Amino acid sequence: MSYQSPERIPDPSWKYDVFLSFRGSDTRYGFISHLYQAFNRACIDAFIDDWQLLSGNQNTDTVIQAIEASRVSVVVFSANYASSIWCLDELTKIMECQRTKGQTVIPVFYDVDPTDVRHQRGAFKEAFQRYEERFSHDSHLSEKIHTWRAALTEAASIRGVYLSRKRNEADAIREIVEHLNTLLESENLFITEHPVGVQSRIKDVIQQLNDHKPDDVVLMGIWGMGGVGKTTIATAVYNQIRHDFDSRKFLPNIREMWENNQQVFLQEQLLNGICKAEIHIQNIKSGVAQLKKRLRLKRIFIVLDDVDNVNQLEALCGGREWFGPGSIIIITTRDRRLLRKIGVDHVYQVKEMDYNESLELFCWNAFNQATLLEKFAKLTEDVVAYCGGLPLALATIGRELSGKMKIDEWENVLGGLKRRSHPDVHKVLKISYDGLNDDTQKEIFLDIASFYIGKERGEVLEELYNSFGLISEDGNIFLEEQSLITFDEEDRIQIHPLMRQMATEIMVRHPSKTDEPQSMSYQSEERTPDPSWKYDVFLSFQGLDTRDKFIKHLHQALKMAGIHAFIEEDEKLRIGDEISYTMFQAIEASRVSIIVFSPNYAASKWCLDELTKIMECVRTIGQAVIPVFYNVDPAGIRHPRGSYGEAFQLHLKRSSHERVHAWRAALIESAKLHGGFDTRGDRNEAEITGNIVEHVTELLVSKGMFITSHPVVGQSRKEHVIRLLHSRTPSDVMLMGIWGMAGVGKTTLAKVVYDEIRQSFDRPMFLPNIREMWENNQQVFLQEQLLNFICNAGIQIQNIASGVAKLKEKLCQEKVLIVLDDVSNIDQLNALCGSREWFGPGSVIIITTRDRRLLREIRVDRVYQVTELDSEESLELFRRNAFSQATPLEEFDRVEREVVAYCGGLPLALVTIGRELFGKLINEWENVLGGLKTRPHADVNKVSYDGLNDDIDKEIFLDIASFCIGMKREEVLQTLEHAFGIPVAGISFLEEQSLITIDHLDKVRIHHLLRDMGREIVRELSQTQAQERKYDVFVSFRGGDTRLGFTSHLHEYLRNAPSRITVFKDDDDIDGLKRGERISMALLKAIGLSACSVIVLSTNYADSKWCLQELENIMVCHRTKGQLVFPIFYGVDPADVRYQRKESEFGKAFASLINGKRPVEADKVQRWKADLFQVSNFSGMNMINSRNESEDIKKIVEDVARLLKKTEMPIPSHPVGVASRVQKVIEESNIQRQTKAVLILGVKGMGGIGKTTIAKVIYNQIGRDFQARSFLQDIRERWQEENGKVGLQQQLLEDILGATRIHISNTGSGKKTLEDKLRGKRVLIVLDDVDDSDQLNDLCGSGEWCGPESKVIITTRNNDLLRVCGDDQILEIPSLDADESLELFSWHAFKQAYPKEKFDALSKQAVEYCNGLPLALELLGSHLFGRDMEYWQLKLDTLKSIPHDKVNKILRISFDGLSNHHSEKEIFLHIVCFFIGMDQNEVIPILTSCGFLAAEMGINVLNVQNLITVDKNNMLGMHELLRDMGRAIIREQSPELEERSTLWYEETVLQLLRIREEGTDLEKVKGLSLKLPTTISFSLSEKTLKIMPGLKLLQLASVEFYGEFKHLSRNLRWMSWNGFPLTHTPMDCYQPCTVSIELENSKLQVLWRERPKQPMNYLKILNLSHSHNLIRSPDFSWLPNLEKLVLKDCIKLSSISDSIGTLEKIRWINLEGCTNLFELPRSIYKLKFLETFILSGCSKIVNLEKDVEQMKSLKVLKADKTGIVEVPKALERLRNLVYISVAGYEGKASDVIPLIMPWSSSTINEEETENLHVREISWTLGSGFRSGLAAVLDWCCWFSNLETSPI
Repeated sequence: MSYQSPERIPDPSWKYDVFLSFRGSDTRYGFISHLYQAFNRACIDAFIDDWQLLSGNQNTDTVIQAIEASRVSVVVFSANYASSIWCLDELTKIMECQRTKGQTVIPVFYDVDPTDVRHQRGAFKEAFQRYEERFSHDSHLSEKIHTWRAALTEAASIRGVYLSRKRNEADAIREIVEHLNTLLESENLFITEHPVGVQSRIKDVIQQLNDHKPDDVVLMGIWGMGGVGKTTIATAVYNQIRHDFDSRKFLPNIREMWENNQQVFLQEQLLNGICKAEIHIQNIKSGVAQLKKRLRLKRIFIVLDDVDNVNQLEALCGGREWFGPGSIIIITTRDRRLLRKIGVDHVYQVKEMDYNESLELFCWNAFNQATLLEKFAKLTEDVVAYCGGLPLALATIGRELSGKMKIDEWENVLGGLKRRSHPDVHKVLKISYDGLNDDTQKEIFLDIASFYIGKERGEVLEELYNSFGLISEDGNIFLEEQSLITFDEEDRIQIHPLMRQMATEIMVRHPSKTDEPQSMSYQSEERTPDPSWKYDVFLSFQGLDTRDKFIKHLHQALKMAGIHAFIEEDEKLRIGDEISYTMFQAIEASRVSIIVFSPNYAASKWCLDELTKIMECVRTIGQAVIPVFYNVDPAGIRHPRGSYGEAFQLHLKRSSHERVHAWRAALIESAKLHGGFDTRGDRNEAEITGNIVEHVTELLVSKGMFITSHPVVGQSRKEHVIRLLHSRTPSDVMLMGIWGMAGVGKTTLAKVVYDEIRQSFDRPMFLPNIREMWENNQQVFLQEQLLNFICNAGIQIQNIASGVAKLKEKLCQEKVLIVLDDVSNIDQLNALCGSREWFGPGSVIIITTRDRRLLREIRVDRVYQVTELDSEESLELFRRNAFSQATPLEEFDRVEREVVAYCGGLPLALVTIGRELFGKLINEWENVLGGLKTRPHADVNKVSYDGLNDDIDKEIFLDIASFCIGMKREEVLQTLEHAFGIPVAGISFLEEQSLITIDHLDKVRIHHLLRDMGREIVRELSQTQAQERKYDVFVSFRGGDTRLGFTSHLHEYLRNAPSRITVFKDDDDIDGLKRGERISMALLKAIGLSACSVIVLSTNYADSKWCLQELENIMVCHRTKGQLVFPIFYGVDPADVRYQRKESEFGKAFASLINGKRPVEADKVQRWKADLFQVSNFSGMNMINSRNESEDIKKIVEDVARLLKKTEMPIPSHPVGVASRVQKVIEESNIQRQTKAVLILGVKGMGGIGKTTIAKVIYNQIGRDFQARSFLQDIRERWQEENGKVGLQQQLLEDILGATRIHISNTGSGKKTLEDKLRGKRVLIVLDDVDDSDQLNDLCGSGEWCGPESKVIITTRNNDLLRVCGDDQILEIPSLDADESLELFSWHAFKQAYPKEKFDALSKQAVEYCNGLPLALELLGSHLFGRDMEYWQLKLDTLKSIPHDKVNKILRISFDGLSNHHSEKEIFLHIVCFFIGMDQNEVIPILTSCGFLAAEMGINVLNVQNLITVDKNNMLGMHELLRDMGRAIIREQSPELEERSTLWYEETVLQLLRIREEGTDLEKVKGLSLKLPTTISFSLSEKTLKIMPGLKLLQLASVEFYGEFKHLSRNLRWMSWNGFPLTHTPMDCYQPCTVSIELENSKLQVLWRERPKQPMNYLKILNLSHSHNLIRSPDFSWLPNLEKLVLKDCIKLSSISDSIGTLEKIRWINLEGCTNLFELPRSIYKLKFLETFILSGCSKIVNLEKDVEQMKSLKVLKADKTGIVEVPKALERLRNLVYISVAGYEGKASDVIPLIMPWSSSTINEEETENLHVREISWTLGSGFRSGLAAVLDWCCWFSNLETSPI
């Protein structure tokens, strides 16, 4: 009875019958697909990996686990099988499983000779030759090749199936299936390798089964704690008696599969396994019916393994009546209550092993024999005792110790286990704990584990009753039922020791950490996260008790003594539940912690979290702790009572049990510490404070500087530094610098020296972390620290200047030793150590820094450069951190040397990675090392890089790290001088800052960790989240091969695709001479900003570093964030790309690059090879000898569009019930049949039933079969909008034609255009939410305009409109049935497919009232998500009073549940009436001005609750049913129009406003929205305005006005008047509080004739778009706070007021289409906060001024279709510019600007060129461009080859 380790047998039950291993490109779509289907038909459960080729060459954990969990592996050897590393790794694992767990292997030789496989001949030989060439440099991979060969030889020696081309495949498949069936029927399930103790337990179980009559249906439970062997016993019983039954089935891992939503799959497995048929089940309910029907006819044997939920039993074995006479059902579980619920006949409890069984099982696993080795006798007894008879622990730990033959190795593992349980054991045991119903049950378990072990049952129940109330009526404790505790013969509580250890680990783990157990990393107690202390003291206290008096005095006393104490000054920060990360850092960085226990200390969660962290630091970094008992009894803390006991009672109710127990443990531990102070009694506080300070001082002096746990770096370097210090005369003041790269050990060395020599000075002082403290504005504090410690006084400093004066005055009197650690700025030195004159004779000042320039500036006497460790030092330091010893462990020898080589002698890396690997197994080391090679360690930081002055310095470093390593200094300098315009000494700053070095050959070198850091930064720059993507496609290509031909056509086709694909195409030439080797940071960012990369692999692609760097970053984006990759093999064979074959042109190009004058680093070559290999396996387009390039490009565009899903409509995340309804629509209509006639399909149903969703799915499913397609959504609503009809016609036209210049001006011309363009085209058109026959006629001529075989789908609620459809082409969408409703509701209420167990009944009630309406189910589910049962019951009680057909009232549940805290209800109603279809960013300031201060938060809440939507363009949307519900709510609130706060367009409202009675009172109206159809004529009068004095929101469209505006409300915040009828706005229009004025399509000529009476200080948005008569802009000086100005399409606008330059807050200006505007005022360039500037279509604007560089915040500049032909060079200096379009160029600014810069130089004729050997290039706008470092690199390379001649 034992368990296998995860690497061998993760579960003793097979999960699959068969694992299929095959080479996808050879067999996937032929032989394998047929074989897999045959398996399905035969009910053989086969695992097939469908993504082998798409996932690269690394086997995933999922596949490895699938192999281990399969009873049989079928290996299909085909011609290219050995060409896949994936396949060979699979095979190796398969053969391992054959040896270790008896897995059966069936080889299938698919058109290959078995002897070729066995001896690796033919194609197999060629594959291995390639591997040997490729991996010859890597000994580890060479060993792997030998493993692959052995696996092939072994597998091919097994008798299998030979399938030649002459043999019938169907016959061979039939033979394989029959053979498998025979195997599976005859083969026993694998039990365990060493079945110790199993046989006796089997006998006990079978004896109980035999106590029944032959025809009885017997239900039996096997019950016990996790890891005790329940599954093993059930498996053994199954093997022994299964042949006595008609059918049998073992269902393993039910709990896990249930959690993964595989309920129906389990039912299918059971049903098909018993019935030997292929039966499909739709849902759980139908599965139950099928099982009841089919199982009762047979005598069956079923094992249901690992059941933890009664729902599982109800779905799989219901009741006895399900089964035929004589059937047996065995259930294994940890929860005895389940067995009671279903009334099992017997419960067999599996108990732990006795000592002899335990010893034997352990020995089998540790020594591979039944007896122990005498050498390990004592340790073996210790391990067996630790395991407590638990088979899981005995087997797992035994296997881990197997092969370890040193006593210290065993002791290390056992010591680690006593500190932390084995992760595999912890994980299994914790399942029972996680299965407890709620926090109270978990808390009871942790209490018992902590306090009640060994106590009698009655006593425990009584104490638990006092804490938690009644938990048991019959004396049974639920924890016993769930195998977490037991009662002994004396009725005392007992708990398994491993279970108790698990509980302890749960309690001490900090709540912010994950509960998932980590790998076996047992940290030694002397480990420290940071070798530098930042503070002397951390003060932990409860502010309300002590801050104003005791803490204030104590802090002052510490400060006077020169002791640097961290104290949180802001008490408000301590109010929340969570301690800040800053506080945690402060605790870790303090040498001593003072804990002031006061009466209310334990009432603060913040204080208790601080205390927990402090006690952790005591254990891990040796921090000293001083407890102070301020008016509290220490005994009341050690055993929490009084105020402490009361506080914990409250915490138990409000916080998680794990967190409370961690607090309690820390409190008890801290109160027991020695050396505390008790303030009770008559003791003087000043005396106590003085004693504390004296004690702290003694501690600090005695402790010295903490250096490091393993000071390998110290001795030799310390002696060298001290010798340099002794070179001075005794009275000299000496300044010394310790300089080196980050992590090399400067601080450690300074500490060693400081501790060695400090006794020789009057006053020594070590100031750590100066850079960090300076950045945190603690300059004066640093001066105070230095001054007060040296002078032993409490001097306060006002500012840096006064600090300098005091330091100069005081320090000169003392002989001091001062260490200034981590200096990064000359100002720091000026403020802290000025000059030698500051210090007394004999003083020494040591400065540690990464920047040698600082040491030169202050003229230090000596500079000691700290270099990396040598190999022996590196090994010793690494071993001490990885093994806690200086000597190596033999089995780790190879891999430890690889890690040390990776670290390159850097102590920081050696220590950090060593700690991470401590306690890990060899395979875990391999994983960590593999990860480090692909991504640098997060803790090996990039501070030096961040310290560079500006972006140019950083870009220079990144360029050197990526491209210039190994180049000569002079060549790099020339390159950088031309590219960046920096001085010739331009890279010295990098050398001075320890980022690069220059070797003895004058070549640039860089530590490879810094190099990797630089390259990782480059990768990060190329990556961004999906929602930030700006391009659909990035095109990577070799310019010289394809730019002017294929790529130019591809780019044009992509841009003009109907789906509007946004393309980034780099337009720089990438030919070697012209482009060089520099890839810009902007280009790498563009890769990350793209959803898909199209790679044009042409003949010379691989001879360009640029192209391969692009490829590398593309593949990084593919792996890290799922970027799509589409390769085009343009004139190259994919195999040539895959292997870079030497005889191919592609291979020659690659060889010429890597063997050229500038050698490429080996690791980079390997990465490129791996990326080429991977990309060659991707599905793309092969264009060798293409006959029709145009058709190929069209196909590429279609494929890319499909990949991007640009042609598809989005559907809901959980489309429950949609698939079956779509299938029904397709089957019952003729929509997929090829008929010449145009088919019109009508889809009808009530609102919210899902008509639109179903139409979208049909559209996506069949749309690709048509020449063109269009989906017009929300027609009913859009038809009523201004220009809505024309807009819909324009959209349809563009969808059908793609990009088009045809512009529809009115409905009539639109009809004619559409009729002309649709005719003859086979199209698919969806018209969504149609409610008028005119809509059908105006959009598609009711289908008559469409070409043959076209399809038109109409969704509507109006049956009369469907007369155009045939009788059989009208389909009504039914409501969801009960099961579908429950599933949809559950997805929104629980984020899973089924309800949580305790909410099951409530969920069914909720679903019943929604009556199958998807919208109602989604809304109600979203509203109830995360709520407790009490809230659910309250809302469901409300539902009971609602008739089933009242949808609005059901939807209203969500509205009623909104909080009033953020005015969410009011915001929702405002959106209903005014803001649907508006930009969220414009709505928020309007709502804020109306008093909704949390408008943004409120909108977010509404979005989360599914009450509104926010689309990708930031527009607010809402389902029409919700809009109607909102309006109904307003009507209910105020039935009378006069009483409402909001009025909108209704006939009754118009009637009310037309009456205009003087007596009418509309004082309560705050908002009026009249967006009228153009067919209605209505005028508003001044009398109407007069009776609405409180109006805040005014929204009008197609409304006339007569009279004056003098009565317009002074409270007006927003005026939106589409079609404003006046030629100018009267002064009365301008009210002081107005935030937004939108007068689109107005008749304005000027905004105002007279200036407003006072500035409009609140106006933020002014929109006068499409005002075709507007001739000039307003005077902007009266709009001082304007943020957005939109004057789009004001075609007569001729000038912009010069006052625009006064707008200091303007962010957005849009002048698009102002065709009469001929110049911009110079003042416009002063707008330094302007972010978006749009001039597109301003055809008379011919230039931008150089003053544009003043627009420092500009991000977007659109100036296409203007008269601008030349742009100022100043554009280059706009650092924030992201996007630009001008002069036919558009895209990323950093890529476009170099193309449009007017760079001219004198052109030299050919003769002059020959004479001078110099070539000059004339660059003009629009011509070819060579930019930056890339061009210069090649120029320098060419220039260096010139003969020296005078120029």
